Amino acid sequence: MIRLGTAGWKYKDWLGSLYPSKQHQFLYYRNLFDTAEIDSTFYRYPSAKAVAAWARVPEDFLFTAKVPQEVTHKLRLDVNAGADRRVLDFLELMQPLHDARRLGPLLLQLPPSYDFNPEGLSAFLDVLPEDWQFAVEFRHPSWMTDETFQLLRRHQAAYCIVDEPLLPPRVEVTAPFAYIRWHGRGQKLWYYYLYNSDELKEWVPRVQATEAQCTQPVYGIFNNHWHGFAPRNCVEMAELLGMKVRMPSHVRDRLNRVTTERIKSKPTRQTSLAQFGGSPDAEEEDKGAPDED
Repeated sequence: MIRLGTAGWKYKDWLGSLYPSKQHQFLYYRNLFDTAEIDSTFYRYPSAKAVAAWARVPEDFLFTAKVPQEVTHKLRLDVNAGADRRVLDFLELMQPLHDARRLGPLLLQLPPSYDFNPEGLSAFLDVLPEDWQFAVEFRHPSWMTDETFQLLRRHQAAYCIVDEPLLPPRVEVTAPFAYIRWHGRGQKLWYYYLYNSDELKEWVPRVQATEAQCTQPVYGIFNNHWHGFAPRNCVEMAELLGMKVRMPSHVRDRLNRVTTERIKSKPTRQTSLAQFGGSPDAEEEDKGAPDED
């Protein structure tokens, strides 16, 4: 089974492309997609009210969520510095969503400066409860080793397969489920990127090969959020994979028209890949935090 969605769902520049109005944007989103990555949890711990609202979604909808940057970027998974306590605090907050069976994997997105440290990663994964699912997204090429993938397999944690400028699109299945993120290939800003049909077609055999190795769902998340590029590419990927597309033709026509027009404009801020590699938080600062809905 493959579940496709986007990283976040509430962006100002999705108004007019995906959303017809400011009202009920999440309701609109979940009628079009069956999965969403909660991106706001990276920037701040969620409120009990937000988690309770997320837990009330219909049974056919699932969330994934990013572990707070305090754990991954500030404490850098160091159990001696308290990363274990803080991730368990986060799990306690997310427990209602987990209990409601509306939560898929939690994503540990590591900073680009976090290079190969199997002992540190293993010590952190050791403290995680076995009844929760975790995926690990590396940003440093030193992690691309068999030792890394064997470590993840021992802990039943998924290697986050990526399409991005820093790492190769390597397919490794290290858990019963899998996690894929499409960030974009922008040279100034990763996310300011609209995949073309040929680029998406490259991924079809990779996604299918990943699904064939899994006994649980494959989660595919588009993170190229600018102007509604992510939902457009998400629908296009679903169609290429032969999946049912929920998006009505008039919504898709509007989304395609507006994103095609907006790709000609420039992002409000531009960040170099050197800055991505040098500052653990540069990418997320540029991206901004979508509001809880």
